[in-house]
Amino acid sequence: MRIFFIFAGGLPNSKKIKNAAVLRNWQFFQSAKKLKAEIFFIEILENCSKNFQKTKCGKFSGFKINKNFFSKKLLQKVIDFNPDFLVGVNFIGSFLATRILENLSLKKQKKIIFWADLNGLVMTEIQAQARILRSNNFLPHFWQMEKKILSMADKISTVSNPGKFAVLGELASIGRLRFENFGHNFVEKIANCSEFFSKEKENFGQKISNSKIAKKLKLPAKKFLIGQIGGFNAWVDWEKMFSGVEIAMKKNDHIFFVTTGGKLKNIDEKSFINFYNAAQKSKFSDRFIFLGWVDNNEIPKIYRQIDCVINIDFDCAETFCGARNRLTESLKFGRAIISTIGSEIAQKIVETGAGISVKTEKDLAEKILQLAENKTLQKKMERNSKQLFDKFFKIGNNKEMENFELFLQNGQKAPKKNINLSTNFSSKIRAGVFFLKKRGIKQFLKRIFKL
Repeated sequence: MRIFFIFAGGLPNSKKIKNAAVLRNWQFFQSAKKLKAEIFFIEILENCSKNFQKTKCGKFSGFKINKNFFSKKLLQKVIDFNPDFLVGVNFIGSFLATRILENLSLKKQKKIIFWADLNGLVMTEIQAQARILRSNNFLPHFWQMEKKILSMADKISTVSNPGKFAVLGELASIGRLRFENFGHNFVEKIANCSEFFSKEKENFGQKISNSKIAKKLKLPAKKFLIGQIGGFNAWVDWEKMFSGVEIAMKKNDHIFFVTTGGKLKNIDEKSFINFYNAAQKSKFSDRFIFLGWVDNNEIPKIYRQIDCVINIDFDCAETFCGARNRLTESLKFGRAIISTIGSEIAQKIVETGAGISVKTEKDLAEKILQLAENKTLQKKMERNSKQLFDKFFKIGNNKEMENFELFLQNGQKAPKKNINLSTNFSSKIRAGVFFLKKRGIKQFLKRIFKL
């Protein structure tokens, strides 16, 4: 078995921020390694100084290229490796896979089986970003990319069941659901997972060594530290989060707030700045701590200092369909969680007692105060949090990845031909003729005039 991976965002290393895309890549890579397959991979990186830089991950070889890079040399790499499977992980990885496939000979295209992992749902993400930009100009561009993936993939994966159902709707909209493929399973739901990397295990629970961070986190002995780890995406309701935290601070002098990360280049460059400015103007500004982007090996130590993690989302399509990597990581480190409940993972967290849900700013403030004053509840949520991670979200324990492994062992090409869903005079005549043959002249005339 020969697998050619295309990883958008690359694989984890000691320096790289382990964001959602990187962890998703690692999840699929680890699963494939279990099968003892021959693997070659591409890492698509935002700032790659030179294309086709050789790289390795364990015994497996690959190379790095710039984002959206395509060339005959890249095509030749795939031809030389002669894969049985082409696996695109994350949206850009999957799209680049379509560019490769459409430039191969028809004989090669028929041989290679293509798995496209969409991770989140790009159209919901772009909608959220469009709100920030106050422009819909990018929507057609991304829909054309999405359609190409949907048309060419033999199997598609998403991070949630709502995302899975949304993709089925997209497949229906492009005419991929035909009577010939009735019952064919086009889409698998595979939740985001994570694991402890060696440095995280080594440093977990130790005091923060970085002097800058240590100084910023020099808090009083009696404190309740709320954390929001990672960037401020376009679906983070920063106003509700700020208002709820500030109300809680008014009522309890021991409440502090810390966040890592900052604005997200080319994704959302406003939400973090707006939150930061609001915090600076607050009379509790000294209790809002901004660490910025920090080294990977500092993240576990920061989690260790946090009493609870908060996650406040807009009620929007992205929230319903997407994942929440900050929640997966919070479970990994056994933190108590306060979250809005729109995402599938947030619902599971609340159902299992690893967290509590909120709706309004006032509700958020009340839940923060409740948890700050109830250590027993906090400890119980921490235990439930770690148990939930170990059972469902730890790489190796997630049963959903078995569907990927089974596909690699038994995968077959899926039906590719789409039906034209546009209605015109000829399509009306065809529908009428069908009714004429099946139901007689009366139904034929009725159908023609109705259409």
